[in-house]
Amino acid sequence: MRLTRLIQHWLQSDPGRPAGRMVRFFALQVNLWRQCMRRLKALNVMTMSAALSFRTIFAFIPLIVLVFLVIKAAGVLEDSKQGLRQVLQQAGLSQIALRVDEGQAGAPQTLPATAPTTGEGLNLAEKIESLVSQVEGKLNFASLGPIGMVLMVWTALTLLITVERSLNRIFEAPRERTMAMRILVYWSMITLVPMVLIAAGFVGDRAIQKLADVPYLNMVAVALSIVTNLAAGLLMIACVYRFMPNTPVSFRSALIGASVMVPLWLLARWGFGLYVTQVVGKGSLYGALGLLPLFLLWLSFCWYIFLLGAAVAHTSMNLRQMIAEESSENISLGPAELLAAAIVVARHYLGGKGATSVESLATALGLPNHLAQRLASKLEEINVVLPSSGGECEGYMPARPLDDISVGGVLDQGSWMESGRLHASVSPEVSLSLAEVLKLRRQAVGQMTLKDLLRSTPGLPADGMDAS
Repeated sequence: MRLTRLIQHWLQSDPGRPAGRMVRFFALQVNLWRQCMRRLKALNVMTMSAALSFRTIFAFIPLIVLVFLVIKAAGVLEDSKQGLRQVLQQAGLSQIALRVDEGQAGAPQTLPATAPTTGEGLNLAEKIESLVSQVEGKLNFASLGPIGMVLMVWTALTLLITVERSLNRIFEAPRERTMAMRILVYWSMITLVPMVLIAAGFVGDRAIQKLADVPYLNMVAVALSIVTNLAAGLLMIACVYRFMPNTPVSFRSALIGASVMVPLWLLARWGFGLYVTQVVGKGSLYGALGLLPLFLLWLSFCWYIFLLGAAVAHTSMNLRQMIAEESSENISLGPAELLAAAIVVARHYLGGKGATSVESLATALGLPNHLAQRLASKLEEINVVLPSSGGECEGYMPARPLDDISVGGVLDQGSWMESGRLHASVSPEVSLSLAEVLKLRRQAVGQMTLKDLLRSTPGLPADGMDAS
């Protein structure tokens, strides 16, 4: 804390210097990631990613089948097998592969007839592609029937519902969407996201094919493919962060979160591929079943990185508020703060400015909004202020004439805001001592009202004071 204050003092002494701007950027990054990690810990994101991985296991195949049935029915994609291969490759599933050798420890005693023989490889993407092709060849909208269609759609949507609820927790959405809005958002996700992935892969492959034989341009084709995939991923994830939570999210913050999530995910995909080839590929403890734990591990990594990007987006949008809330954890509200809030509301009203908003009250008192709201609620409870929803500004106004509001009464109520639990637990002797202190303070204040206090304070117009 002392180091942070020294840095802030140094920045304020000469904020225009280049070094100051660099240090300010560094301090911003430190605060951003510190608040982001605090929020991830508070939300227990590991549990959220585990829940999403569990849902993915059950909804993955139905969701893929539903997506490609919809795309084929719309006539957008002719070769669904090639499109599915591109999606699985973009998702990093094609790198999850094993080799099963004869006599390998942990290998099952009996395998299906379709299982690979000695020395052959097991590839997760190929298995998924084969399974989806088999299911897709047997299913269509006519053969499924209404009950089968409802069950498949419900199974696929459970994953999207879990994703939305997780993002709602991270972005602090006040409520969930209605069913009609969910259908609209989910339908867009089911159709647009695979199309973006397929389009990005198609553009990259075409660029490599066209420029591969041209001298000095093959590297340009590879770079163009990488940039295209990166831009498509950034746009897709930013749209998910922007539209999936049921709360307003700025596109700038969503893009910041996507800028963290996508490169980190690409790095994780590269590292996981090395792990599979260099470590797991040399011998699998689970034998032919080794694809399953690898799949679960990769799902957990993917969902954790996805939620991390969402937390970065939320933190970048609410960084100042989160820092203020962290600082307010050590703030204790008492009589002085409650009386100060009453004075701010009264001065604002007498100055002809009408009701005092919570934001104005927080600014005047130098407190976060939630603490200012707490003070206003306490004043409303003791009938010092009342909420005003009419006019141009919603806020609080004096509930009674100022000469009817006792300063001593406000101070007495403020004494119980933070110390009420203390009064109930201390010994009778200490309670008597505290009561004596309150009595002496009440005698010192006497019959002073809020109007008397404001009259002795400069800065108010005389006509406003007389009108009160």
